[in-house]
Amino acid sequence: MYGMGKVWMKGQIVIPKNARDDLWISSGDDLFIMTGPHKKGILLFKADSLDMMMQMLDNVAAQVRELKKQKSEE
Repeated sequence: MYGMGKVWMKGQIVIPKNARDDLWISSGDDLFIMTGPHKKGILLFKADSLDMMMQMLDNVAAQVRELKKQKSEE
């Protein structure tokens, strides 16, 4: 956990410095912003990591499908 951020009047989000340093986020970087189906939070990731993020999500989805299949066969 990196701590807390803050949303300012114009909707700008402050990302804690230690998170920016660890994730190599710099001023001017493009970020994708996503939410889950329940809209209880957001996920930020660097635009240049989109392909890697999509592959990771595909892998997780495949694992969930396999677990669901195994459960239905019990």
